[in-house]
Amino acid sequence: MLAMSAYGTELKARWNCRPIVSVKRTFKNKVEKDSMLRLIKLKLPCTARLLSSFNTYKNIIMNKSYYFENKYKKWSITAVICIIMGGWFWYILWASSISHNTILQKSVPEWITYISFGALIGSFSFIRAFYLRTFNKTLKYLCNAFFGGFCLGFVLSLNCYDVYVYLFPDKIIGYESEYEVVFPGPSRGKHGHCEAGIWLKDQNTARWIQLCTNKEFLRSHRKQGMTGVWVTARVNKIGTYIVKYEFIYI
Repeated sequence: MLAMSAYGTELKARWNCRPIVSVKRTFKNKVEKDSMLRLIKLKLPCTARLLSSFNTYKNIIMNKSYYFENKYKKWSITAVICIIMGGWFWYILWASSISHNTILQKSVPEWITYISFGALIGSFSFIRAFYLRTFNKTLKYLCNAFFGGFCLGFVLSLNCYDVYVYLFPDKIIGYESEYEVVFPGPSRGKHGHCEAGIWLKDQNTARWIQLCTNKEFLRSHRKQGMTGVWVTARVNKIGTYIVKYEFIYI
């Protein structure tokens, strides 16, 4: 490339270099060849400087590409983590809202399942922390790893039976039930209690469940003499999800 006259002219203008001339010759021995190479180097006093500038420019381009690649990778990982965390929080809120209208069979080992799954994830976290090459393998560090894994597994498994009843019902049924209205209603954590609550007797599990309601709903939907409710529910072998209920005359 440097042997082309056009490039030689440009290099002469920019770098005060002489035009480069292509030399084709057959050398008799190594001494003559080395002499010719030294002569070419003398005729090209700025070749080393050109090559050094080219290498510097090449390194700058490579460094910029590496910087943008790392930045893109960092933002991609951050976006994926945010999506996963957002989906996790949404699932927790959704499962919690479903559990308010779900009643399980007495034979379902709900809390044993939550604790067992938490202990399983905690054990995996403990083993991973034990085999990692770190300089902080103290008992406190390993216990913190187990506790963190336990909490993660416990929260992930929370309300799993309620979600199963909602997503995989064997059938949808309707039945009559007696009811009882109470004030105030069931607890809603940090939001306090519902304004009113209504107790229904589920036909599938033969258990009572308390649902959240309010005075306005009772005033507009319950008339004098309505002593029962018609319940629509999604049911399977492990529980019932109350879809809706309507006050009726019995």
